[in-house]
Amino acid sequence: MASTREIRRRIRGVRNIKQVTRAMNMIAAARLRRAQSKAESARPYAERIREILQDVQAGGGGARHPLMQERTVSRIGVLLVTSDRGLCGAFNASVTRETEHFLAEQSAEAGLITVGKKGRDHFRARGTVIDQHFAQPSRDVRLDELGPISKYVMTEYTSGRYDRIYVAAARFVSVLKSTPSVDQLLPLEQPRREKERQTTAYQF
Repeated sequence: MASTREIRRRIRGVRNIKQVTRAMNMIAAARLRRAQSKAESARPYAERIREILQDVQAGGGGARHPLMQERTVSRIGVLLVTSDRGLCGAFNASVTRETEHFLAEQSAEAGLITVGKKGRDHFRARGTVIDQHFAQPSRDVRLDELGPISKYVMTEYTSGRYDRIYVAAARFVSVLKSTPSVDQLLPLEQPRREKERQTTAYQF
């Protein structure tokens, strides 16, 4: 049977652990709030930039731009964005699964560009050749980290290696939920209202 001194020592140990875990919880909560704030504040800018580019294309301003020209699709590229580490629930698994389904539906040859180790390791273990791999950006996501990725994507598209490029990533919904999606990146898609206008024109 444990002595009184031993019991008191264990109680102090439990209290110390409680203080440490409480501090860790506060730090994690603060980081989570910052990450959520960044995700929510960046979304309107991304959507507005896409709208502006689509307006330029619809007005004919991007007709001759190499990043906006449609080509016959014989080979596509998929830019897969995952994390470097696990312990994030279904975050990586859902994105890689969505990418697998997307690739299985394609009739054209496909090449994979990975950002983050988890996506690269997942497909490499299944015998998929990775065209190019990039390290996951830091927590602050600096422009000098994104530069090589965007330069590679634009260069490979304009050179004709890829006729269409998609980005596969987790779309932020809330701190507890993200939705995997595969969206066309290049060439810029035709504005929806222009598609609807053309569809209406052919209805008799």
